[in-house]
Amino acid sequence: MKRGEAVRKLSKKGYYLAAMECKDDYKQLELLGSGGFGECYKIRRKRDQKEFRAVKEEFSILSQIEHEHVVKYYGSIIETGERVSKAYLIMEYCDYGSLENLIDKHINERVNISEKLIWAALNQIVSGLIACHTMNLAGEVILHRDLKPANILLTSDLCFKIADFGCSRLLDTQDQAKTIIGTQCYMAPEVLNYEHYDEKCDIWSLGCLLYELCALKPPFVEEKGCSFYRNIANNPVPDIPYIYSDDLKDTILAMLEKEPNFRPSTSDIDEHLRKFCWDAKGFVRKQRKHNAY
Repeated sequence: MKRGEAVRKLSKKGYYLAAMECKDDYKQLELLGSGGFGECYKIRRKRDQKEFRAVKEEFSILSQIEHEHVVKYYGSIIETGERVSKAYLIMEYCDYGSLENLIDKHINERVNISEKLIWAALNQIVSGLIACHTMNLAGEVILHRDLKPANILLTSDLCFKIADFGCSRLLDTQDQAKTIIGTQCYMAPEVLNYEHYDEKCDIWSLGCLLYELCALKPPFVEEKGCSFYRNIANNPVPDIPYIYSDDLKDTILAMLEKEPNFRPSTSDIDEHLRKFCWDAKGFVRKQRKHNAY
């Protein structure tokens, strides 16, 4: 399938970036969807017929990240009005859907997702997260804070890309965040419990995402008469389907440690993944003999 580009709208004043164009250069085609990120439209650039994705959103941090497994930022355009000017980030358009679409497809077909594909997703998403969690020149790291299947996009050659940085923030490595933001069933316990947190909150969310790829449902859901945090605090992680290897199960369970200090970092996970042999597309070619995570 053809790759296009995407446009992400910024409504906050001051985010006027490079490669600016006029909104009139684009034609709106259709509404693709909506959610916490805003409304998403398919648009087409008139001069060369290339397709874009226009997403209304208040803030994006994408311009600070350049990585194969993070949706690519290209530039921006400006929409000027009588009272306010609005900027749009131009981003890569992944037209092969999201992991949420993939999960729904397997639910409808009543089949499990292959372990090979789950390892590939883990390998590529961790690679993108390392780019976020690696300190920049200002001594800051990027917390995504809303990792979930809907925010992992796929290209036609099954390249996984982290998207929707609307909940993200820059965090000084000596600091911790405390704002409750994200999607509840993927939020780490420390976030739900109004505690200070760091990049380990993204590891929990990734563990929930991987669990859902295996079980086709999130590990924890809200129960009547019980807060979501209490549900997580009082209950173990439900069993992962038996068809998956102990190594994959142990890797996911390590990410779902309720105490953040016991969770692996992205570097720890990457080191574990180096024990596998990967092909050029990031899929497991074979697994070397080694101890579980």
